[in-house]
Amino acid sequence: MFKYIAIILITVSLFCSCAQQKETTSAIPVILDTDVGNDIDDVLAMQMLLNYEKKGKIDLLGITISKCNPYSLEYIDAYCRFNDKYDTASQLVSAKASSRL
Repeated sequence: MFKYIAIILITVSLFCSCAQQKETTSAIPVILDTDVGNDIDDVLAMQMLLNYEKKGKIDLLGITISKCNPYSLEYIDAYCRFNDKYDTASQLVSAKASSRL
């Protein structure tokens, strides 16, 4: 009889302790720095971050582009819009400015 009461108490205490734990994780702020161009790795990284943001794991604050191609900014903007991300700030950083950092 004592074994049954002990098992019931342990089960109830485990259930209550698990039920009281709340997930208190907040979105991690992220700024992506990319040199998007003729390779696919930056696009895959950006898609991964956009997916994480949709799940609420991160907060994508902005994207900096350190490529001298003027179409890079337009591509990043179009790609974000394609993924229903309209409020991400994108900034084209020139090679001279990034070398001084």
